[in-house]
Amino acid sequence: MSEKQWEANPDGSVMVLPVTGWSAVTLVDGTVGGIRIEFAVDRTMTTHAANQLVFTAPQLRAFIDDMTELADQLENPASDGHYPARVPDPRA
Repeated sequence: MSEKQWEANPDGSVMVLPVTGWSAVTLVDGTVGGIRIEFAVDRTMTTHAANQLVFTAPQLRAFIDDMTELADQLENPASDGHYPARVPDPRA
């Protein structure tokens, strides 16, 4: 997925919302995992919303691998102080 496919602010920057919490649960007799990601929807961070998503075990492991790779990149910028661009293709 290219950055152009992400929702954008009026200035063209990627629209993102700060995560304020999350939780996980097993569903459907333990055959899938659900995650709830809570986020602020305004700059004052006083109004919150959440999305609830469901994953199979293989999807969840791939998601965790991608998030671990992203965290590694955030913790280790390039020697010039910049972070490498990361726009992976979406997983199916």
